[in-house]
Amino acid sequence: MLIAKNLSYKYQATEVLSNINLSFESGKMYAIIGKSGSGKTTLLSLLSGINATQQGTVILDDKTIKGGQLRAYRRNNSIVFQAYNLINYLTPLQNVKLALEITGNKGNHTQIAKDYLQKVGLNDVQMKRKCTELSGGQQQRVAIARAIACQSKIVFADEPTGNLDSATGEAIIQLLKNLAKEENKCVICVTHDAQLENYADEVIHISDGKIT
Repeated sequence: MLIAKNLSYKYQATEVLSNINLSFESGKMYAIIGKSGSGKTTLLSLLSGINATQQGTVILDDKTIKGGQLRAYRRNNSIVFQAYNLINYLTPLQNVKLALEITGNKGNHTQIAKDYLQKVGLNDVQMKRKCTELSGGQQQRVAIARAIACQSKIVFADEPTGNLDSATGEAIIQLLKNLAKEENKCVICVTHDAQLENYADEVIHISDGKIT
């Protein structure tokens, strides 16, 4: 179980999160909903270990995640960034294989990468192009494949369907939902997407840095 306990966070003098208390379980998909500037992306960055906590704690399986443990914690989680964060001069296949190598996954990395890229809708030709030659929606699908291929216990996603058409977006949402249910992962999404909100097991609304 992942727990956020009394989390507060400031950028300079501006408080963007105030006393957040939440818990997240394996086998569920969560949607964190809020307007721009509500604090939802900051909350995701703290839960995923991108940023260190200022006040309050993040606890995973009864262990508090402290500063020196952040790197190891991040390596054991998967993150779908809104800006993709792909290595653009590599192909989708190379991006996913590199993630598998870094996280120490066993098995045939080429085949695993192909399988997950196919799951998100890329064909053999697309997965061998440089990422700069792909559309924004295709790059987003590569980012999702890279995250879920690593078999992490927790998958964090920042607007995972933001640049996808409605049909592809629904397919990705279903993929994330199945990841939670069938593989017992904890999937935590920040989103504006009403489709994702409808599929989520639990919906968390945040406004002005507080859970509403």
